[in-house]
Amino acid sequence: MIIESIVLSILIGWIRKGKLRYLGSIEIKGIYLFFIGGLFQVLLFAMADEQGSGIRRLLYDHFYVLHLLTYVIIMVPIFLNLKWRGLNLMGLGTLLNLIPIAANQGRMPVALPAPYTPNFDLGHVLLESGTRFKVLSDVIFIGPPYPMPKIMSVGDLLIMAGVFWLIQSAMMLEKTKSKINVESGNESI
Repeated sequence: MIIESIVLSILIGWIRKGKLRYLGSIEIKGIYLFFIGGLFQVLLFAMADEQGSGIRRLLYDHFYVLHLLTYVIIMVPIFLNLKWRGLNLMGLGTLLNLIPIAANQGRMPVALPAPYTPNFDLGHVLLESGTRFKVLSDVIFIGPPYPMPKIMSVGDLLIMAGVFWLIQSAMMLEKTKSKINVESGNESI
């Protein structure tokens, strides 16, 4: 989901004559927290085990709180960088994903269309009649002819749009600065 958004944004950025090298010129405070939160989430999903012992069982027993903690970690850089509209959109999407996860024991409910059968990791659960916040759950099915079928949420779409916007903003950064300098009567370098 994120990969498609990144690739599409870079391609459109090139078409618009943006520069990929400008991505390195944007400063995102606390960017490492995105990676720490994401890595912690991946490790939590991989290691937490109801049948395990020691740390595996401990992670399983505290999965709900630990999963929510990963979202808190991921949200910190968003609050530190409110000037980037793409990050604001990503933050809104993350918050919209957090709502059904928090309301459903730390797991994202998924509406699985037939003929697919559930094969979820610990962070997902089948959407049922008692599921809370169904509309914010993974209910948007992207299937064939799309080569990588997936089920997404409204939050996922906003996160993708935010990633797209952030990359576009960065790739066009120098053009925007030049335009502002020309309009204000200053010579651009």
